[in-house]
Amino acid sequence: EEAASTSGVKTGVYKAPVSAILGGASPSRSDREQPELEVQLHIYNPVALSDLGYMAREHVRWLAMEYKQALLRTQQTYVLRNKLYVKKMNLSNDVAAWVGWELFLQDSQNMTVVILLRRQYVPPLVDTAQDFALLLKCPSTCGGERRTKDFQEDLIHEAHVMADSLTSQADNPVLCTDIIQAKLDALLYD
Repeated sequence: EEAASTSGVKTGVYKAPVSAILGGASPSRSDREQPELEVQLHIYNPVALSDLGYMAREHVRWLAMEYKQALLRTQQTYVLRNKLYVKKMNLSNDVAAWVGWELFLQDSQNMTVVILLRRQYVPPLVDTAQDFALLLKCPSTCGGERRTKDFQEDLIHEAHVMADSLTSQADNPVLCTDIIQAKLDALLYD
């Protein structure tokens, strides 16, 4: 179901040794022996703002709820974070609004960070929204000698940096102000 709703373009799963992303791995282990950090990026197709209500996705938290339910596989999965996320770093002077949601889940095998972002009022007509999902998953034993809480915070911080670096490809997006103004003028007031 999720694969059908994502665009497939630049959507994928990427794996690397935990030390390559977070550092701090034991030098005696080779890359093949180290636990892997899995990064998934889901890029959804743009949707008209008026259609979000019909899809039951008026807010990004409803998409977060779908991800949370899909990730709660066992009764021993704990939701340690489930809150609003504020995206930083507007690297391309984007006029669109970014709304985010953050989840952190842990079970006996994996720690999973999910950051969902919605880019709303996308230029040039400011009438669409596009969702992005960034998932970081690593084995619960990745921390090694480090304290679990410190490792969790490092994993969350790394997810924040990745999410904050998402940006549009247009450096200075152009708004179609004449069309936008015509749409605003056509609004009926009761």
